[in-house]
Parts: sequence; C-alpha cells; structure tokens
Amino acid sequence: MSHISAEATVQAQAQTPLNMFREAGLAIRLQAIARLAAGVGLSLDMTVGDLLKLLKQRPEVQGLFGNLLDIFLEEVSLEGALYAQAAIAVMAYANLVVTGSLFRSDEVKEPGFQMVFEMGMGFKAGGGYRVVLDLKMTEARRLVARISDVLVSGLVRSAEQSAGAIRDLASLEAVLKIAVRLAYEIGKALSDANTVTADEWRQRSVQVMVQEAQRWILSQVSSFAVERFRVLLQEANIQTEQSRQFLNLLSGKAAEPVLAQEDWDEILQASENMISSFPEGDKRQQWLQTLSMAWSAVTLNHDAAAHISADTALYTFTGNLAAQPPASVRSWINLQLNQGSEQALRKEDLITFLMGNPLALLLQESGETTAFLRVFGAAFTGTPQTIAASLFSFQGSTPVSAQELLQAILPEFQSFAGNLLSGQLVPAVRRALGGNPEIAALLDHALLPALQLMNEAVLPEVLRGFQGGTGKQEVQEALSLILLTMIGRNMVILIETVLTAVQQNVASLLNRAAGQISDIMDVLKGVGGGPEVEQLDTLLEESLKIVGANLGPFPQDSQARIFGLLKRVVTPLEGYQPLSFMNELRRPEWVPQQDALEQIGQELAALLFGRMNKISMDLLQMIFKVVLDKVLAELEALIKEFQKAINKIGEYLENLIRTIVLDQLTNLFLVEARRALGFLSLVPQIRDAVERELTNAVKAGVERVILPAVLGPLRTIDFDPGPILDAFRNNGDFDAFKRTITSQLREHVTRQIQSANLGFDLTVPVSIEIPSPIPGLPPFKLKENVRLGRIGPPSAKIVDEVMRAFENQFNFGQLFEVLVRYVVPVFNKEKEIDSLKSEMNALTDQFRMNPRQLYPAAPGSNAPLIFFHLVRNGGSHRVLEAVLHYPGLVPNSDGWPALLAVYLNDKVLPMATFFFEENRTFDASGLPSGLTLRRHLGMEELKPGKNTLSTIALDGYGNRYEMSRSFLLKV
Repeated sequence: MSHISAEATVQAQAQTPLNMFREAGLAIRLQAIARLAAGVGLSLDMTVGDLLKLLKQRPEVQGLFGNLLDIFLEEVSLEGALYAQAAIAVMAYANLVVTGSLFRSDEVKEPGFQMVFEMGMGFKAGGGYRVVLDLKMTEARRLVARISDVLVSGLVRSAEQSAGAIRDLASLEAVLKIAVRLAYEIGKALSDANTVTADEWRQRSVQVMVQEAQRWILSQVSSFAVERFRVLLQEANIQTEQSRQFLNLLSGKAAEPVLAQEDWDEILQASENMISSFPEGDKRQQWLQTLSMAWSAVTLNHDAAAHISADTALYTFTGNLAAQPPASVRSWINLQLNQGSEQALRKEDLITFLMGNPLALLLQESGETTAFLRVFGAAFTGTPQTIAASLFSFQGSTPVSAQELLQAILPEFQSFAGNLLSGQLVPAVRRALGGNPEIAALLDHALLPALQLMNEAVLPEVLRGFQGGTGKQEVQEALSLILLTMIGRNMVILIETVLTAVQQNVASLLNRAAGQISDIMDVLKGVGGGPEVEQLDTLLEESLKIVGANLGPFPQDSQARIFGLLKRVVTPLEGYQPLSFMNELRRPEWVPQQDALEQIGQELAALLFGRMNKISMDLLQMIFKVVLDKVLAELEALIKEFQKAINKIGEYLENLIRTIVLDQLTNLFLVEARRALGFLSLVPQIRDAVERELTNAVKAGVERVILPAVLGPLRTIDFDPGPILDAFRNNGDFDAFKRTITSQLREHVTRQIQSANLGFDLTVPVSIEIPSPIPGLPPFKLKENVRLGRIGPPSAKIVDEVMRAFENQFNFGQLFEVLVRYVVPVFNKEKEIDSLKSEMNALTDQFRMNPRQLYPAAPGSNAPLIFFHLVRNGGSHRVLEAVLHYPGLVPNSDGWPALLAVYLNDKVLPMATFFFEENRTFDASGLPSGLTLRRHLGMEELKPGKNTLSTIALDGYGNRYEMSRSFLLKV
C-alpha cells in the first residue's frame, strides 16, 4: 500500500467568532465548510417537529427559556446536513466550528450562524461523520427585538412570581429593553461606520429610547388595567361562576412567563363578556373604561412591536386600525372623545384616549411610572402626563438636534439606571431567579452588562461622536458579544440536541454510508479504476462500520463539560466586569474565554484518544485481513497459473504416448484373449483361423474401447500444485519433482481406470475353405464370428502399462525448466506475505505499547505561522513585510492548495500579490516544511491602531489551516 498517499492529522479544535457584526473572512470560511462537507450524504431523518420534541424533553428548555428557544427557531431557517466520511489516512480528529454574522454584507449574503462538528478516526483507513447546521436569520432586528421583549418581560414576571412585588422591577424592565435594543442598533450603525454619521448614531439612540419608553408606558397601562379588573370585581362584590372563571383566567395568564397576543385576546374577550355582570351605573362605566384602556394599550403595543422589529424609524401611532374594537369599547372611547358612538376609531384616537384619564389614573397609582417619565423631562418638558404625550407625538423632527436631545436625556437616564444597578433591586432579582440558572446567566452576562456599558461608556461615546477615547472597534465587539450571549446559548442547546440525536444513531448511519461506498467506487471502476479501487472499496466500507460502532454518544460527563464550556464561549462576559472587559478588547492578542476554548479542545482530544486504542486495533485487524486477503488472492492466482501450466501435461501425453500405449495395451489384452480362446472347443480349422485374426481383433477393440478410456482422463488431470512447489522449494529437487509428478499422474489414472472397469466383448470374424467332395468343384467358403466373451485384464496392469509408456517417453527435464518461470513469482509472493505478517505483528505490538506515537501530529500543529518584520523597500523607506507559513501544506499538481485566502482588516488580499515559496522550512519554529507566502503591506493598506491579518487554507486531504494575528500601528 506504499503507493497510497496518507496524511497523519490529529485535531481537537473549537472556534467561535469575536465580532458578530462583522465576521472577518466569513465567506471564505463558509466556502471551506462547504468543501469539507464532501462525503457520502446521509439523511438526518429529523424534522423540525422531531427537533422541538427533543428540545422540550430537556429540563432547562422549560418556561421562559423554552419561550426564547421557540422564538429563536421561529426566526431562523434551520437547514441540516449529515455526511459520512471515509478516507485512506492516519487520522484522529474532532472539530467544532461555530461562525456567524448578524448582518448582510458583500461576504454574507444572508445573516445567520453556521456550525460544523466532525469526528472520526482511522489508521491506514478510517472514517467518521460531519454534521453541518446552517441557521439563517431573515430578520436579525426582529429576532433581537423579540428575544429582548420576551426575555426581559419574562424575567420580570418570573421574579414577581417567585418573590412577589419587588420595588422598581418595572423600571428595570424599561431600561434593560432600551439597553439591548441599543446594543443592536448602535452595533449595526458601527458596522455601517462608513455611511452613518455621528449625528445619525445619536438620532438612532434617541429613537430607540423613545420607542421603548412608548412601549413600556403601553405595557404599564395594560398591566394596570388587569389589576383594576380584579379590584372592580371585588368592589362590586360580583361572585358568579363567570367572574370566578374570569379571575382564574387572569391568574393562569399571570403564571405565563410572557403574554402573547393570543393571551391578551382571550383576556379582552372574557372581560367584554363580563360587562353584563355589572348593573348600570358607575361600576359598569369603570369596567368599560378599564376594558378600553387594556384594548387600546395592547393593540397599539402590538403594532409598535411589529414596526420596530423591521424598521428603525419612529412609529407614528396614526392611521387606520387593522380592526375596530368591540362595539362597547368603540362607543366608550368615542364618548370620552366627544365623538359619535359609531365613528370608526383611528390610532391617534386611542393615543388621545390613553393620554387622558387612563394615564392620569396610572400615574396616581404608580410612582414608578412617574419616576421613569422624568428621565425624559429635560428633553420633553412639562408634567409626567404631558411628557408621556410628547413621547407619543415625537417624530424626530424638533427644534433641537439629536445631539441636544441625547445630551438632555442621557444624564437623567444614567442617574435613573445607575440607581437601579447600585441598589437592592438587582440582588433581589437574582435571588428570585435562583431556580432558573439559564435566565440568571442571561441577566448577569447579557442584560446587566448591556445596561452598564450603555450607561457608563457607549452612550457617552455616542454623544461625543466617538471622540472621547473609547474606540469604535471595542464598542462594537463588546455589543456583539452581549447579543452573542442572548442568541448563542439557545444555539448551543440546539447544537447539543442535534449532535446527541446524530451520535445515538451514528452506527446505523455509518453502516448505511458503508453500503453506499460501493456505488461510488463503481463510478471509479467505470472510468478506469482497477484492483486498487476494489481494495479501497472494501477498506472504506469496513472502516466505516468499525468507526460507527465506536463513535457513539459522548459520555454524559464529557458531554456536560464540552457543552458547558461552549456556553461559556458564547457567554464572553462571564467572569468579567463590563468596563474592564471592554478595556481588555483593546489588546489585540486577547481572546475572551480562551481557557474555555482550550478546554473544549482538551476534552475533544481526550475523547479521541480514549477511544483511539480500540478503534485503531479493530481497524488494524480489519486492514490486516483486507490486505492479506488481497495478497493471498494474488498468490492463489499465481498458483493457479502454475497449476494450469502443469495440467497441460495431460494434452501433451495423450499425443505423446498414444501409439506406444496402444501397442502395449494390445499385447496385454491379447494375453487375456488367448486365455479365453483356450477354453473354447473348436474344430482345428476354425481355431487356426481365430489365431490368425486374433491380434487384429484385439487391437481394434483396444483402440475402439480401451484407448479413449485411458487417454481421455489425461486431459482432465488436475495436479495438486502444493507438493510440486515443495519439490522446487527444496533447492529444486529434480528427483522429488519427478516422483511427485509421476505419483499424482498414477493416482489420477488409477482412479479413472478403476472406476471405468475397462474391458470389452471380443468377437473374432474368421473365414475358412473346405475342399469340395465333388471333384472339379471349388471349395466351400465358410464365414463365422467366433465369440470369445468379455476380456479385461486387472486395472493395475493397465495402469502399469500407461505409466511405463509415460516414464519412458516424457521429458521431465524440459517440464522442470518450463515451470521455473511460474515458480519464482509464487515464491516471491510468499515472501511478501511473510513480510506483511511480520510487519503487522510488529505494528500491533507497537500500537499496544504506545498508541499515540502512530499519530505523530499534535493538535493545532497545522496552524499557520504569521509574523511581520520591517524591510527596506529599495531605498531608505521601510515597509512591513508579512510572512505566512503553512506547515505541511503542499501545493497540488496545479501549484495551488484546494483553497487559500488571506484577509487584511476584513479585505481580501489578491493571491497574485504574494510571493510563493514551496517546501520552505523554518528550523527555529520546529514546524514541518510547507507553503510560505510573502508580501509587503503598504501604509495605504494599513490603518492607525489595530490591524488584523487572517488566513484560511484547505488542502487536498480536507485539513484546515486557520490563523489570525493582530498588530498595532502607531502614527
């Protein structure tokens, strides 16, 4: 098998992007993923319904976190693929790659996340599997808005259910939603930094704050209305079955983490049905007022939420309603607005109604609402009620600029949010969420950091137009990682669920793939593939079966550690204070949660090598059998050729000894004939006549009956080649060779003759003349057939005669010389088999003692080496030269790897601008030789501050080479 190339690779890697707003080199990485997905395609056999069923079985995917996961799955288009891999290679690999982006760009045609997990092993031959998940987000803004809504509102509701009323909890809901929305919108604006001006950043920030303030006020109104329903029923002392069902409905909905539109529809319909339970008068009017408050607030909030999920512009709260309210609600609102009771209501009518008596009632009862509205008091002067009305009428065009508006709002917001963060509210919420670790993690590592960063760093920088010292890059990365936490923890659970399902069925899946290998190989055979293709067919098919039997699910403790660590990777702020985290981002070499990434690699490596011994031993035995079977088949074919050459003796003998055997057998049968003649009583004249014709008659019978029966079997002789080869093997023992040939021929002839019971009935035709008794007349002629009966000598005598003729006539020396040219290849093949057995036995013993030494490459050993140094550019000017070395990467026949790309600050550097060196070795690095690229980086290509050079390559074996290195340019 020395002609089959093999590549030794051991990989255990996990990677995650740093910046979800702008993933450097994402397109080229996805291209690599697509190429790596080559293999035997299998059906994942999992529908979205199956996936949801599996997800809902997980204990952590219940309640609020389950709602978040539902939103995630609703907002992404999930595509999955499963591939079986088969290869002729020494390999042990486990790779987990997660990448993605929130925005479209020239590289990213559709936002989303991509995950590839692959695992496999092999020794000489092997296999594995690769799972590819592509989660496409059609509307990233809507996904963030919906998750923010459900997460924050659900968190507040969960805390209320656990600990009862917590002071300022609703205020926390308001500022957290503002912070998360701002994280997305400012991050997106920074990703469009070339087209978005500083004032547009400020305007977008003000718009988000106003939008979320509007929606929060509407939510407060609807929640206030629900509480008033309870109070009014109690005050009216209505205790009917209908009222009890209504109160039970309110209690049941209160237990939900988040109220969906359908929940509100049910509450509003039930409250309308309750109108008739109130007698005419004040209480009925209060009920109608409360129902109208709830209907108006819920309807407008639903429309506003749908708008901001798709657009950054402020919602106008004007225009026709999608559907008119119930007649009782429409009549009541028109009455309050001094309009005709049947007049169709518009959105502005609902706002006018809510900003009147309903808001006044809310402000009387809720000091929290009053305090929150004062945040906007410097920008929208007046009483809390007029501030609220100004917020709903604000459309962005005011006498003051966005900078002045933000400057007016920000100090109040900072004070308000700072008080919430520094008081007892947050510890109380943490205690209330103690039984929900996933939600608590999102609070501590996404929501609160978002608020703190907005309050203390991001919004002040937006106000200053990013002229205050904090870089746009650090802000963008920090904001992206907050969103990564909110989205990524859902993704980790999704990935784990899919991988678990695949791993539980990996044996049957790879067996199925093994059955498809033959179809692929048949194509190769059809285009000229020979015996090697057939051997590959068997090797790959059997290796897939062995690998499938051993690459089952991870042990539970290993799986828990790996995906627990992966959750840490997608929770970058865990263990950091937000501001210190953003400061760390200024260091180009710093990678958040690097220890978790390394531990994932270690866990994957431990899983690999934990299973490597058994898999590789099984593969060794299988390969030994396949290769040995192939060589034995070749030996058998050579021996058959040798046997075919010997068997030609039969045809040669038939012609060689025919005449001699005929004469010798005639004499043998003639003795028997004379003996039979002696027993007959014949007249002398007839006996004399028989004697004269006896020889001819016997010879004719022998030639007709005996000779075909004796010589015919010579054509069918099938020599046993083993003893004959032994004669050659014993220093070419000619006498032994002669004895063996003669012995096997005698045995064959004896067997054939004994079974034939040779003999024949002998009749001798005679003709005699009897003198005529009458003189002068001719003699009488008498013809008669004299039957002597059946004659047949003992078969041993016949055999002796045949063998005597053979030994006297056959040229053994000539045959010996002819067979030598057949014997030499047989003996050489036997030596090859002995050598193969010795090699395999030694390899097996070596592997048992130290299995890892057969996998020489170490994890990450094929990572490219990137370094920079200053060189003179033909004169006194010095330029920066970048050198990229890819250890082990050898150009293919066209002079290029299968895939190669280099990025500088997210921009592709054309390959034609690089100088290539093949098989370059860097002795000091200890890395193997490989491809080296060199290129000068012009000052016009660099930027002040942090610059990043990234590369990705893919060789013909499917090995990835990835590296990124940053450096600072001071000007």
